[in-house]
Amino acid sequence: MLGFQLFLHSLRMIFGNFGAAVRVTIPVLVFSAVIYIWMFAQFGTTFVGATWDASDPQRAFSQIPDGFALFVVIFAVGGTITFLWTATAWHRFILLEETPGSTGPRWDGGAIWRYFKAGFILVLLMIAATLALSIIMMIVMIILAQLSIPPMLIGLLSSFLMFVLLVLVFYRLSPILPSAAVGTGLKMSEAWDATRGAGWSLIVLAVVSVLAGMAISIPGEILLSAAPVLGVIWQIGVQWISSLFGISILTTIYGVYVEKRDLNV
Repeated sequence: MLGFQLFLHSLRMIFGNFGAAVRVTIPVLVFSAVIYIWMFAQFGTTFVGATWDASDPQRAFSQIPDGFALFVVIFAVGGTITFLWTATAWHRFILLEETPGSTGPRWDGGAIWRYFKAGFILVLLMIAATLALSIIMMIVMIILAQLSIPPMLIGLLSSFLMFVLLVLVFYRLSPILPSAAVGTGLKMSEAWDATRGAGWSLIVLAVVSVLAGMAISIPGEILLSAAPVLGVIWQIGVQWISSLFGISILTTIYGVYVEKRDLNV
């Protein structure tokens, strides 16, 4: 039940502060608009809509237009910076009541740099955890295969177990990100200790979040075939909510398990 309450609280965090949510995401929205306009103006709809031909990579590479490498670099760097800016501002708005201005959130280079370092360390740890769990899962799959269990069932069970374990590790360590944003300097060991006993609630939160994400994506797929423009608008809205919702989940976990706040759901 607590896992579902965490989900509802994270969702209410967005729609209960919708104006602030829009203002906080102005850097991402402006950058996305500029990058899409540049992409279509520079490379045209033909290349943008083209698919990668894996059967003939040499021909596929030859069709890449000049300037595309620079575009990718700017997209990656700019996208990362604007996301970190937005994520940091949203954490600070919820946890410190630092209200964004009418033209967007305040730039806080120190907080953004701390957030980047914490995120980089967390990503490296998650890569290591993925590799370790992959080896363990392979051993488990080999053992289960000897028991005449259908391969498809083994694959589904292994994938689900892998997902659960990785999400659990990520969520339990995730308080270091909001902590970096607000400057409390929480260590990984402290984040792990703070979320001790929260395993089932965090797993329920992850499963409900995935199911909800799949559910809100369905109308977009239907609209894309029936009314493409509406379908694109729906998908943009879904991506906006999903990104902010992910940041809200991390804020909620930090607030509940580290700061011991009430959910008020």
